[in-house]
Amino acid sequence: MGRKKILKPQSETQIKRKMHDRRTKGSRVSSWVKLPYPAIVQVLHNLTDSERVLSAQVCRSWKQAFQNPGLWRTRHFEFGGSKANSSGQKALAFVRTKGVYLRKVFVSCRHITSNTSETITSTLEKFVPHLREADLENFHITGLELDRFWKYYHLRGKVAESLLQLLQRAKNLKVLEVSLAQFDLLPGTEILQAVSEACATKLSMLLLEDFYHSHLAVNELGDFRLALQSFTNLTVVSLNYCCVYDDLIKHWALSLRGKLTSLHIKACDNESHAHTVSDSSWRSLELACPNLTLDLSTVGIGPAASLIPILAPNAPVTILHIWSGYDNDNSLQLNDTINHIAGCYKSCLKSLHLDFDNYQDDIDDALIHLVTSCRNLKHLQLKAICSTRVAATICELIRARQSVLSSANIMLCAVSDHNMDHLRELREDMESLARERGVSLVLHNDLF
Repeated sequence: MGRKKILKPQSETQIKRKMHDRRTKGSRVSSWVKLPYPAIVQVLHNLTDSERVLSAQVCRSWKQAFQNPGLWRTRHFEFGGSKANSSGQKALAFVRTKGVYLRKVFVSCRHITSNTSETITSTLEKFVPHLREADLENFHITGLELDRFWKYYHLRGKVAESLLQLLQRAKNLKVLEVSLAQFDLLPGTEILQAVSEACATKLSMLLLEDFYHSHLAVNELGDFRLALQSFTNLTVVSLNYCCVYDDLIKHWALSLRGKLTSLHIKACDNESHAHTVSDSSWRSLELACPNLTLDLSTVGIGPAASLIPILAPNAPVTILHIWSGYDNDNSLQLNDTINHIAGCYKSCLKSLHLDFDNYQDDIDDALIHLVTSCRNLKHLQLKAICSTRVAATICELIRARQSVLSSANIMLCAVSDHNMDHLRELREDMESLARERGVSLVLHNDLF
């Protein structure tokens, strides 16, 4: 038989210490258990998904907070890329359990190939059904590029059908972005019609840059016009120029009076851009929406004869981006374009980005006239073949406080050795002054 363990009598001090330790341990546990529910949710808001999973194991209160719908309102998903299968499975795993809670969904399609396009199509078809009961407010899907990488034509139809099923149920949608999708004319218009039927009076942001593929005269389609003109609450819009037409601008002046604050239009050389919007229509829209910021971009449209008609004199252009495209052999008549900008937009233009390949055009004088005329210009980015006279003029305007420029990035191309030395001197002379004035000034050429 074993010997019985004889317990030694404990002193009063030892007993008190043990009792204190038990009370302290109990208080530590109860402080987490008794943490108010809103406080637990707030803590979980600041954790990653994996950290939330671990936190849910603390106790029953934390597990309940883990199920709070407010934690799962916004989600970014990535489709495609080198891990197309795993990223798709991860997205599906989330929406199976939390899809109904979502309010803001961001889907980014990356590095699509003819192989991954099948995976993306399959993922999207399985993804959408789990969002049908979600009360979506924002939906963004970017980078599908259906006209570029999708080798199998039938997959494009499946993608369009999946988005159609989702968006026709989105009755409370406020923000929709479907950029760089490159839909065919009919599938794209069917999606737009479904959105207009679901939430024409609630949608406030419509971002459809490169929604259709190129070579389409979209603005000539009646169904497209009816769908686009049905939205009555838009504040921010992004479209290609092939989607814009005179009657639309007139209609917006009436239906969006006092609402439209930002309009971005992109015109490309490979899409329909021969049509024009009248000065009277632009003037009506400007009067109806006095806080409107018009951001106009042109890509690859170089000749002045093609570009100037897009730059309507009464268009309230606030931000302007122009890339002339490449033409080494012919004059683009860029002096006419630059003088047109200086004459029409000198009062309203605040940001200007010019990227010219002007091998056959001497544009120094026109550029100097432009920068001295546009006294409200705050941001300037210039890449062109010109002399340091242009850079020197900009520096002098800043030095003499005759310009409100807060940033200027000037790249002079194909400059001579003498001009390179002058450019270095300008940069050294202006460095401290620009810093004192709070002006971000970058002077360089295509070699340094």
